[in-house]
Amino acid sequence: MSIKMKLEELKLDHFRNYESLSIENLSNVNILLGDNAQGKTNFLEAIYLLSLGKSFRTTHDSELIQSGSNEALVEGTFTRSTKSKIKLGLKIKKHGKIAYLNQLEQARMSDFIGQINTVIFSPEDLNIVKGTPAYRRHYLDLELSSISPKYLNELRIYQRTLKQKNQYLKMMREGRSSDEVYLDVLNNDLAKSGGYIAWARNKNIGELEESASDIHFRLTQEKEQLKIIYLSEVRSESLDSPEDAADALLTIFKGHRERELRQGVTVAGIQHDDLSFMINGTNVASFGSQGQKRSVSISLKLSEIEIIKKIRHEAPILLLDDIFSELDQSRQTFLIKSFEKEVQIFITTTSINDIDTSIIEPPLIIAVNDGEISTRGING
Repeated sequence: MSIKMKLEELKLDHFRNYESLSIENLSNVNILLGDNAQGKTNFLEAIYLLSLGKSFRTTHDSELIQSGSNEALVEGTFTRSTKSKIKLGLKIKKHGKIAYLNQLEQARMSDFIGQINTVIFSPEDLNIVKGTPAYRRHYLDLELSSISPKYLNELRIYQRTLKQKNQYLKMMREGRSSDEVYLDVLNNDLAKSGGYIAWARNKNIGELEESASDIHFRLTQEKEQLKIIYLSEVRSESLDSPEDAADALLTIFKGHRERELRQGVTVAGIQHDDLSFMINGTNVASFGSQGQKRSVSISLKLSEIEIIKKIRHEAPILLLDDIFSELDQSRQTFLIKSFEKEVQIFITTTSINDIDTSIIEPPLIIAVNDGEISTRGING
């Protein structure tokens, strides 16, 4: 049985457009109501930060700090059960962050990341199926990073090493260096981290498909079978272990060596991975209807919740960023009924009329206006 993770209290100081915010006694269902650009998504971003240590909107920490300030603070108090509480904090500076767990500074971000889990669903996620391969990789990386600090660390190593390799290949092409031994070192490092990532992605996609296909089958009244295919230069027979995948990647790098030296850039690797979605044997991106694409996206997001519950034995917090205006009533109902009473939910919207409130328990309404909030019940 999974325990519901719940945010009890949130404090913000000079975060985005919030000069100072303190809110407690949050409900199981919380609706952030207000016009665009008032701070609703910033509120969700703060919660997400406390789960993964980074934003889902920017890679630049300085953007999180209110204009005119030198640092920002995000603090949240969470309950895992009636007897278990955890307090998380992030002090955000223009060139880095300091993490706190139960008011104790953490020497490593890896000890902070994953203490709580969140699942974010925004209108952009409806483009998982029809979007670019880069968007699908980003989606996959966010999901895996949220449940595995090791994956996040290996991804950072891969991205850093890839940048170093590209810089060195450019130097070699321009005749400013000719040391191929160093290139071998970079390829070995890239293959090691890339092998782990490819193995983890393949393993996750298998779990994702198992859960998402069941959800999609129910969402479509048992009419559609969903299959998810991992598209990678690393062949499936080499994905049984991180070591096998690393060996396969190293062979791939060696096979492209001459081409990379000519072009001055890395031409192969997991940075080209992609996903393909099939419904009843047909490619959804190419031939699926808009409704089918949205149903696949909903199935994927709901499967994230199931995977986190299975791994962590704890239900995540669900963040729905202006998603209800994009969904018809049947998909709204399925989305809500799939997790009601199991997860705490935060919903942003510009109009309460976009949400069929009859299908959810009485929510707490948090009115947001230019970084200021007020609360009331649905009829208050």
